[in-house]
Amino acid sequence: MSGLDPERDRPPAVSTFLAWRDENQAFEQMALDGWGGPTVPVSAASGTERVRLQVVGAHLFRLLGVEPVLGRTFVAEDFRESRINASTVVISFGLWQRLFGGDPAVLGQELTVWADGTKTFVGVMPPGLWVSPQDRMVDVWVADDVTQASPAVLPTMERSPVVGRLKRGVSVEQARAELWASSCSPRWRQAGIRRPVRSGSTGRSWASRRGSRC
Repeated sequence: MSGLDPERDRPPAVSTFLAWRDENQAFEQMALDGWGGPTVPVSAASGTERVRLQVVGAHLFRLLGVEPVLGRTFVAEDFRESRINASTVVISFGLWQRLFGGDPAVLGQELTVWADGTKTFVGVMPPGLWVSPQDRMVDVWVADDVTQASPAVLPTMERSPVVGRLKRGVSVEQARAELWASSCSPRWRQAGIRRPVRSGSTGRSWASRRGSRC
């Protein structure tokens, strides 16, 4: 999966992602990549650490085929309390070792995560996992399900790279051409959505970049 050059491009708006997801015929699944990456305090019964936090799309880990070494990642039930923000977190293998001594019995304990409040710790990700090249030292992942956001909220939400898994038999070039063509539909023009002009890919994943108006 390719990342973005923050000096040259910015990720698409959430409304753009939702339009791509609803209208495309080239991808099995699309999800928001990781964004954020602030250093925040995380507290558990065993102590407190300042760690890098990253927000990811609700379905990102499943799209990438990344399985935790302990527990699970995010599921629909995690969004019942708040339709957008998950009530759970997953953590890095390193933080599990440092904060919990690698004890599997701590799964399900509560973590206090900076401004996000108390969340249930449900999974430990594999050693060395990183989602975005610019955020390789992340220890805590929280999830947002932007599909539950109201239209009025969408313009206020932070931009994020988009990742897609191609359908069998579809090439990156075909997918790029479809997005290029569909981005000039009347619906897209009325919404002021930008058309993609460049993309990066590794294997069967695709990462979006900023585009220009039709």
